[in-house]
Amino acid sequence: MFKIDQITKIYNPGTTNIKALDQVSFSVMEADMLIIMGRSGSGKSTLLRIMGLLDYPTTGDIYLEDKKVTSLPEWKRASLRLERIGYVFQEYALLGELTAHQNVYLPGMMLGANGTNFKQKAMDRKWQLCKPGACNL
Repeated sequence: MFKIDQITKIYNPGTTNIKALDQVSFSVMEADMLIIMGRSGSGKSTLLRIMGLLDYPTTGDIYLEDKKVTSLPEWKRASLRLERIGYVFQEYALLGELTAHQNVYLPGMMLGANGTNFKQKAMDRKWQLCKPGACNL
């Protein structure tokens, strides 16, 4: 389970406060599919960065499998991204020399023996792209 509890994110560029998220709360259970929609500037990317433990909320808490992970140090957050969350960046973090499949299983390779099935997991049908409404997961 992944839980976001009363997350607020405020940016301070100069003297102006910009509230990107305002007390957002929800839970995602295993096998749930989540769609985040909204107009440009509504906080979607901010929320995804916080969910991916790439950014810290101003207030509120993040729970992964009922453990509070909000204030973990960066090295523990990076470990959780590698082992439990998985985060595929849209643009700049994909390696151009690798295929899309190789970019997906690269984190599994980094796990060594713990990621022995990384190639098969990357090919698993449930992670393949499909048209909206046509996924039979």
